Amino acid sequence: MKTFRMIGMAMAAILVCLNFASCDPDSDGSSGGPAGTHGSGGNGGKRLVKFMRYDVVDGKKELNESVEFVYGANGNVTETHEGYRSYIDGNWKTDVYKYVWSSNSSFTTSWDEDEEDKYMLDNGRVSKIVYSSSYDDEVEEYYLDYAKGYIKEYGEYLEGGVRDTYYTYSWIDGKLTSVSAGNEMTTFLYDDKTTKGFFPLLCQCLEGLDETYNLIAQPELVGAKMTNLPTEMTGSYSIMTFEYEFDSEEYVTGCYTRETRDYSSNAQVSYYAFYWE
Repeated sequence: MKTFRMIGMAMAAILVCLNFASCDPDSDGSSGGPAGTHGSGGNGGKRLVKFMRYDVVDGKKELNESVEFVYGANGNVTETHEGYRSYIDGNWKTDVYKYVWSSNSSFTTSWDEDEEDKYMLDNGRVSKIVYSSSYDDEVEEYYLDYAKGYIKEYGEYLEGGVRDTYYTYSWIDGKLTSVSAGNEMTTFLYDDKTTKGFFPLLCQCLEGLDETYNLIAQPELVGAKMTNLPTEMTGSYSIMTFEYEFDSEEYVTGCYTRETRDYSSNAQVSYYAFYWE
């Protein structure tokens, strides 16, 4: 699997302890991604075409990551161009990943020539993910379950088809309110902020789905498209707050995240810029 870079340690620190259980959502699920729809701009709205992440130190922004999305004729993302600053030499690098669609029933992507990930769709949403590697002929299979249009569970198929549930997501009135794992839980708080597009960081908050960057632009494929914008995310060891910027049409164009961990009084600040067309 590709190394997770986009949100980095900020999001991972909040979600690192989670191995999720189960809970039913309470909303009608329409914004989670209606069955059979593809491409978040397909209903006449704008599509997310680029997204950039900056570290903010002493008020100065330093670009560390970017993702550009290329769409096919059917509205699905077919390529992501992922730029990042190398931790080894500090130089800027760009990787291109392709997403090959078989009608609207599945898509595959490869991180290198020896690995392939296949995402199989049912009723317009990913229901099964198969990770395969020719290195050791290893195959891993994962499942996604939904309730009322929103993602409900994510887990792995074990031997004999037995399900091992990793993550469970709870929704109320179109808002992701918590992610649970046994005694561990991450919760989300909201005010009345909404956006005309969608919250573009949500899939990066969902452990297990955060490495497939096309889902950032097409969250409806995993029942995670929401227009409500969280103001705070609280985990076992840290709190992250969100502050948004909007364009004249109420699309989110910028977001500051500030994360404070239990063992430190200093906040780690990042800035995300979003481009819609």
